[in-house]
Amino acid sequence: MEAEEQIRRVVHGLAHWSSLREHGFELSLEGSAGQRRWIFGSCPCQVTIRAEDLLEGIQNLQSEPAFLSEWAFFLLGSDSVDFAGLDESPRDEALRDIVWRLGFDEPLESMREQMAIARRDEG
Repeated sequence: MEAEEQIRRVVHGLAHWSSLREHGFELSLEGSAGQRRWIFGSCPCQVTIRAEDLLEGIQNLQSEPAFLSEWAFFLLGSDSVDFAGLDESPRDEALRDIVWRLGFDEPLESMREQMAIARRDEG
């Protein structure tokens, strides 16, 4: 599997971020919730993500709050994930806000309004 494909699997919530190590990524997560920091080494590639990618990841991980928070923190801190595929629409803005808040350990349940906006235009 190519590194780009594995990054997409991580974004979609189908693989843990640590699975990227087998593709030459050198990264680790230090600290506990609320005090995390990424230690990045080499990131050999980058993928551009869209709203659908984020929605799929959130939906696949919503039953695992700790992993969902790490997932969002990884997306926010990784040089391998490019948010340029998102636009200024209310849906994409809501998804950016959700990922930001998840990355700082806010529970998904507190974002019902943003999730409703994100899902309203789904499909």
